[in-house]
Amino acid sequence: MIELQPKQVIEIRKRLLDEFDKMCTEKGLKYSLAYGTLLGAIRHKGMIPWDDDIDVVMTREEYEKLVAIYRAPDCKDRFQFVSHRNHPEIKTKIGYFIDFDTITETAHKTNEYHGVHIDVYPLDIMPNSSLKLKIMLMRWWFLQKIIRAKDVHPEVMHGAGKLLRKMVLLAVAPFSYDRTLEKLHKVARKYENMPESERRSTCVFCESEEPVFYPYAATKEYALYEYDGKQYPGFKDYDCFLKTWYGDYMTPPPQSAQHPVDRAFVHFYMKDKTKG
Repeated sequence: MIELQPKQVIEIRKRLLDEFDKMCTEKGLKYSLAYGTLLGAIRHKGMIPWDDDIDVVMTREEYEKLVAIYRAPDCKDRFQFVSHRNHPEIKTKIGYFIDFDTITETAHKTNEYHGVHIDVYPLDIMPNSSLKLKIMLMRWWFLQKIIRAKDVHPEVMHGAGKLLRKMVLLAVAPFSYDRTLEKLHKVARKYENMPESERRSTCVFCESEEPVFYPYAATKEYALYEYDGKQYPGFKDYDCFLKTWYGDYMTPPPQSAQHPVDRAFVHFYMKDKTKG
């Protein structure tokens, strides 16, 4: 394998976004640039100079169409969508559009299903009832804690921390990772068939402790935005989406905070196809 440098990883991610856009256009799927990628399109007309990842978001309806298309991939195409539904190696709540010519290596694992990728987030409908919402979030919190506990890797730890991690793993041993993950998705999808007239808010169940809610109306229409010389779709009401997540998003952070994310714990490799 040939280790990829940060700039090479960024270029592959940009290629992935282009391939993802082509696939969505071909299949008639809707998506929006999201988070720092949408912010980069609006504020910088491309990737934020000190950023290195790419995120997109899809309504649950569109996300499920994508899952159905790739339910049984043959793993021969270079660019594919994967999630916990079609690949047991995926142990996350979101999906990935991956370059299968690449492999990821961390301190505890080498995994081709987490090669260079872009993140694909499903956007779910939230209930109007405050009681139903509270119950939903409590269930989400509980299942999230189990998943995080099962994600620990004591083999890369030392001393008291390693012992504590082993105790945590023992406590959550009765819970199946895959069933817990599927329950989490089931909780998130509970209100996906809510009548259109009753839909008020949406939420992405990402890694943050506190879910962030967006007005449903803000996810209805799309527009095209420039991103590194190309045009990609995003929510037409980008102001609502970005302001909810970032606040004053047009003001860049202080220069001291304008530095790449430290990803020293992960390495990306390109498969050497000249061998074997």
